[in-house]
This record gives sequence, C-alpha cells and structure tokens, in this order.
Amino acid sequence: MASKSFTDVAEMDLSSQRHLLYNGTPEEQVWAAWALGLKLGEQAKPDLLAILDQADQAGVRQHVVVILAGLGERSLLESLAEQEVDDAVRATASQYLLQTGSAADQSRTRPFVEALLHDPSVKVRRALLVACLERQAGLIFDDLALLVADSDAEVRELAIEALLRSVELNQLFPGILEDRLPVEPYIPLRQHLMRLTIEAGRAQHLLELAKDAPLSRKQELLKALMDRQRVFAWTELAPLAEQEASSADYYLPFLLDDQAALDARGWLLGCCVRALKALYPPDRSDLERYNFGTRCYILLDRALQETSASDLSAADWQAIEAIGANLEAFDKQLGNALVQYQEAGHQIDWSQYDHIQRRRLVLDKIRALSKDMKRE
Repeated sequence: MASKSFTDVAEMDLSSQRHLLYNGTPEEQVWAAWALGLKLGEQAKPDLLAILDQADQAGVRQHVVVILAGLGERSLLESLAEQEVDDAVRATASQYLLQTGSAADQSRTRPFVEALLHDPSVKVRRALLVACLERQAGLIFDDLALLVADSDAEVRELAIEALLRSVELNQLFPGILEDRLPVEPYIPLRQHLMRLTIEAGRAQHLLELAKDAPLSRKQELLKALMDRQRVFAWTELAPLAEQEASSADYYLPFLLDDQAALDARGWLLGCCVRALKALYPPDRSDLERYNFGTRCYILLDRALQETSASDLSAADWQAIEAIGANLEAFDKQLGNALVQYQEAGHQIDWSQYDHIQRRRLVLDKIRALSKDMKRE
C-alpha cells in the first residue's frame, strides 16, 4: 500500500525504508531518503549514493544531493557541479557547493564557480545567486557584475539583490547598476533600478536620461520622478518642454519646484491655453487632466503674484486674455449655480473645492493685471 506522508515513512523500520528508497514512487523515494538520512546520518551514505546513480527522476536526485551535502559530501558536489548532465541536479549541486562551504573552501571551489558563472543553464546561474543570498558569501563583486548583465531577467534581479546586500548604494549609483538602467529591457526591473537611482540621490541623472530617451521611456523616467515627488528648477525642465509638447507636459507641473513658477510662466500660460482648446494632455484620464489643470493653476497663481503688467509680452497677454475670458465664464457659471442651489434650499461653499479656488485666485490676478495694463 502506498505511503501517504513522510511521517508514515519515518515511522517504518530500516528495511521498509530501504525498500521504498529503491522501489517506491518518486515521492516515496524522497521520503525514504530523508528518513534514512535523519535516522542513520553517515551510515545512510551507501544507500543514498546508490539511489543517486539509479534514480530516473531529477527531483529525487535533487533531494538526495541536498541530504548528501548536509552529510559533508563536498567532493560529490564538486563532481556533480562540473559533470552532471541534468541541469536541475547540476544546479542543486552548485547551490549547495557554495552554500555549505566554509571560508577555507573558497579557494578550492573558486575554479568551479568561475565555470558555473558561464553555465548554459539558467537554473545553474540562478542557483549560484540563491546560495550567495543565503550565505551572504560565495560570489565576489565581479561575479555579480557579470550576472547583472545576464540574459535571464530573474538572474539579473537576484544579482541586483545580492549587490545591494553586499555593497553600499553610493558605490552602485553612479556605478554598475546606474549603468545598467538605460539598457535593462525588463520593465519591472528597470523601474526598480529607477527607484534605486532616486534613493541614491541621483534623480538628476534620470532627468538627463529622459531628455534624450524615446517617448515611452521618457514618460517612464518622468513618472518615476513624479511618483517620488522630486522637483527641479525650470532651467532643468525647460529642455523637455521644448520637445513635443504632449509627450512630457503632463509630468512637468508636478516636477517643477514651486519656487520656480515665475521662470516657467510662459510655458504655464501655454499649457492652460492648450487645455482650453482640447482635451489636454491627450491620452490621459479625466482624473489625470483634473490633477494636471489644478497643478498648473497653482503654479500660475504663484507666478502671477510676482508679475507686473510690464513684464508680459504680447504672446503672454494673448494667452492671459484667453484664460481670463474662460475663467470669467466659469465664474459666471458658478454664480448661476449658487443661485439655483440657494433657491432649492441648499448651502454650498465654493471655497471648499480646491480646483475652483485656484482658478478664482488666478482670475483675480488677471483682473488686477488688466487694470494695471489699462492705467499704463
């Protein structure tokens, strides 16, 4: 009758356990191997070595390798890491060769590691990194630098994690991980590198990359900066604003330092005018456009506080007139709506709505500038 669990097998006598080791199902063979190893220790080696040669299932052989590694069979691990045909078994042997070694073993295992770093099997290369992360040792910086550029995304991710555990962030940014960012093809991993770049105080580097990046990558870089609330002077953002307007405009108000609003006045006026004429920025949800518009008016209000009528160019006045006309109509609509609410017995306070309040503040500034202009 088939055994139902490891506990069943562990309670058997040695003869029954050995019978299952050689004749049981793959699952029973694994249970029997562990039961013999735990019960007999060193004395289980002959049976375990025998089944390692005889078993057809890679999973069974992997478990036997783990047990033998625990019993100190390092020469076996070296042989399997170097010669084993099945890549899953070779990966397990490679992992435990690093994971169970002492500091004194490192010089002996170094040639094996150097070969395994170039193993054609992704499983083997992953196994090396799993061992490195378990032990916080086993691979040197140059090994991890090699694996950071591996063809497999999971290997690259593990290598990055190992580097972050072993090296200070400021040694990687600028450095090997910052260099990896522009060429990393796997989006989640690339975004992780962006976050790390910002954490390392290198937000400016992302902004520089965005200036020359293709549209999709440009937006990805700017979003990473926006999500982490990094802000910049207008002189740093202006080159992006000079490119195709719709590609970067959405992010720029959120990346602009409030203190730099005056420097960006012309661009802010242009954004507000574009939003009057069409759904702007394009390819954005209503909520995103709402947030964009509110942020633009917050900045425009600040810019106009420091603006006199004589500071404005003809193009600025043309934009201000268009914005002013729109806001006058908007204010009139609010007044009509307020009357209707009051007639229906409802009380409403428009100052509670930030986007309304911001637009009214800008309208007040535009009215004041227009009066100043007439006096001049």
